[in-house]
Amino acid sequence: MTLRPTDVYLANTALLMGHPVDSGMRRDWIEFGLPAGEQAFIVSNVVMFLIVLFGYPQLVERSLYAPGFSLCLGLTGILTFLLHGIGVQMGVPNRFTLVAEALLWAILAAPVVQAWLAMRELRGKVEAVR
Repeated sequence: MTLRPTDVYLANTALLMGHPVDSGMRRDWIEFGLPAGEQAFIVSNVVMFLIVLFGYPQLVERSLYAPGFSLCLGLTGILTFLLHGIGVQMGVPNRFTLVAEALLWAILAAPVVQAWLAMRELRGKVEAVR
């Protein structure tokens, strides 16, 4: 079975959609001191999901923009993991449940695979142009 970019994109999307539910329950915007608090949290997640939902058909159609959307989603997952890691290092209380922590580690793993697949596809597109 071949690992397709669309499969990894959907898996990463599911993980990233699960994370705001957990973050909302723990009220992460307070812990991280997010300016504009809850409203900024909601708006940032809606914007992220709109980009994700717009990007999936790009992958299915194998458009020129598909690798860019894939990389964008991958970087979002890596950034999510890093922000929480930095927060813990800065003294933000680690109130993660076992499931929440496993979700964060999965959010790191999926984007690494996704970024690798996107870079491979980008390299193929560049070589095809030459």
